[in-house]
Amino acid sequence: MAHPPASQPLRASVTSSVTAKDYVRFSDKLTNTLEQVNKTIQENKEIIDTIQELGIELSRAVASLSVMAVKYVKIVDSVLDTVVPIVTSLPITPKKTVDFLNDVRKIADTVVASCEKSQRIADDVENGLTTGNIDKLKSQSGELKTIVAAVRNILPDKN
Repeated sequence: MAHPPASQPLRASVTSSVTAKDYVRFSDKLTNTLEQVNKTIQENKEIIDTIQELGIELSRAVASLSVMAVKYVKIVDSVLDTVVPIVTSLPITPKKTVDFLNDVRKIADTVVASCEKSQRIADDVENGLTTGNIDKLKSQSGELKTIVAAVRNILPDKN
């Protein structure tokens, strides 16, 4: 079979007899898919909206609980700031007691720091949920995991 010279375009030797009925159109497939997605969203609208509302209320509850926790932990921390130097200066104070008081101070510091971060995260999550800002919601995941890890480190073992 001889090849045409490079200056001449190649021509199809077979004429096409394919009609629209012989294949699935991409546009039809996409339209059907989008219609199925829309139908699924409409069928699940109530649960989607309920989850969003629940998230908003949970973020508000976390923010309120964090404010309350910070308030009372700061009171305890203030008392410790007064009591610990006095107790540790007494020669009869056992080392275990001093260590315990120092541990309580560290725990109080962790609780305050975690609660303050939780308040900011809860505000951002509420904002993301009320405005539909997915990026704002995604950005809080890492910080939330950090807070959970810090709190778990101060929780007593379940054993």
